[in-house]
Amino acid sequence: MKPTTKMLRTRVIEAIDTLGPTEASAVMLLKTKGIRGKARLPRECPLALYFNNMTASTVRVDTHKVTVPLTMWWRRQLSVRLPSHLRQLISHIDRGKYPELLEFP
Repeated sequence: MKPTTKMLRTRVIEAIDTLGPTEASAVMLLKTKGIRGKARLPRECPLALYFNNMTASTVRVDTHKVTVPLTMWWRRQLSVRLPSHLRQLISHIDRGKYPELLEFP
């Protein structure tokens, strides 16, 4: 059974909540889980990889929201706005502040 839009939204919101209320708590959780990604790549950044695992979907993360593609013709994607501490985290990851969360060739 494919998840409904409501189920996906709930999974994304739960994943956001699991990251905690601060940038530091989110970094700690990502490090603990061993999640490493690539800066400036919406489908491969550490947060996108985390959301992929938590939602069982392929997501995009930009500086403002998590986007999950949907297969329904009347609605192509689901977007959930990120809280400010996660928007800040993405900016810091893209600037190289957390090299321990980045994968290098």
